[in-house]
Amino acid sequence: MNILQDKGFLEFIWASVSKTIDQNHFEDFGRPAKALNSYPLIDFMRSSVRDGQVPTLLEHCDSEEDEIAGLAISLLARRCDETEVKERFMSIWRDPKSSYMKRWWVSFRLLDYPLGEHEQIHREVFEFVQGSWDRWLDLCTDYFGGGRELLYITIRPFLVFYVRFSCSHFHKVLVRYRYRDSLSLSILSGFFDSESRYR
Repeated sequence: MNILQDKGFLEFIWASVSKTIDQNHFEDFGRPAKALNSYPLIDFMRSSVRDGQVPTLLEHCDSEEDEIAGLAISLLARRCDETEVKERFMSIWRDPKSSYMKRWWVSFRLLDYPLGEHEQIHREVFEFVQGSWDRWLDLCTDYFGGGRELLYITIRPFLVFYVRFSCSHFHKVLVRYRYRDSLSLSILSGFFDSESRYR
């Protein structure tokens, strides 16, 4: 059995993380922040964040330590529609002093906002990815791995823009990871079935 699939283990890890947030010692995570910011652990923790922990997490979105900021941003994923969270994410995105990695983390959260109301920000994220493709993809590989999860997590949110503006980068991913099988076709068909207005 994979220990990361064990709910008791996930609850144990979250109890420690939650206590650290409550005591405002979030910066103490340091290097372990990267390990915590991985699947399936991060999804479990996101669903457990309490209202009272949001201000502390918002504060640490601006941490000088990219791994700490990335973890805080990730933990707020299910709070994207809250005004303060949205404003902080937009502030990080627009700030020319924000590190590449912070903008990389925030870019995924910005894509959580509906395209119709946020087309400009989606376009900016697309241009960010397009302008630093290799660096962006290396970070995705580092965090998400090089298998089926990478294809699904990194490509699906960007398909709208690959179809509307450029198909070349999607092709690069298929070539790089040799996805020319039923998996890639099923993901593509699933996307267009549910988002046919973007054809």
